[in-house]
Amino acid sequence: MFQVKRLSRRGFLTVVSLVAGVSAAGAIHRWGIGQLASFWSRISGTLTDPGLQNAPNGLLDEGTVRALLATTETLVGTEVETSHYEAFFRWRSENLSGYRSLYERFVLVVDRAAKEAQKSDFASSDIEVRRKILRSMTASPYARVFERDGLRFEKYIFQQIRALFSRTDAWILLGYESWPGTPRGLDSYTKAPGKT
Repeated sequence: MFQVKRLSRRGFLTVVSLVAGVSAAGAIHRWGIGQLASFWSRISGTLTDPGLQNAPNGLLDEGTVRALLATTETLVGTEVETSHYEAFFRWRSENLSGYRSLYERFVLVVDRAAKEAQKSDFASSDIEVRRKILRSMTASPYARVFERDGLRFEKYIFQQIRALFSRTDAWILLGYESWPGTPRGLDSYTKAPGKT
């Protein structure tokens, strides 16, 4: 009868390394190094840069909007006028595929974490609790690579809030009357210049 010999761990790793090396050499020979690098870039890109799921767009409920505005306040670190952020979230939800379901999924995740931490929803939680929740979503290397929701939240919510802030409220915090592209000073020409 045929008898199977057990392979040691070292032997197994040697076999796997040889197979991987031969496969890599064959791929380089067949495709060339440029196409192999392009192939690897596409694969690693799909792991670290997940796209939005194709989902229907629609109106956001008020609880979702409250949580997104609380997220904005938490990320920005100061109180800001929220009407343009609300319009931003609502427009994306109503007009772009996948944003409504992403926003709703985000609110489910942060509300669950807030209820575990403070027995209230995310929007009603203390700002320190909210900061801790948001930090935990993207802080660990494991979360950055393997938790697709965390990557989507970072790319399609956090980065977009920061970008909108830098184009709008950051200008106000720097001392300007309004941000670029909005009318300002329409009556200042009728007043005498102040002392400098």
